[in-house]
Amino acid sequence: MAAVNKDRPTHGTLGLHRSQLLDMCEKLLQASLLDERIWVMSREVKDAYVISYQGREVC
Repeated sequence: MAAVNKDRPTHGTLGLHRSQLLDMCEKLLQASLLDERIWVMSREVKDAYVISYQGREVC
């Protein structure tokens, strides 16, 4: 289990509301799912070229 870093700012101290934080996480999840689907589809076609953002997630 990861340790909690108490020196790290929270969304409240950054001026973000909980709804904004949840909206950002939802957008990141949608982008991740879309990226995964594009990757799978590119494997079905031999000459497709895809640049993935996997590994660069924020949350």
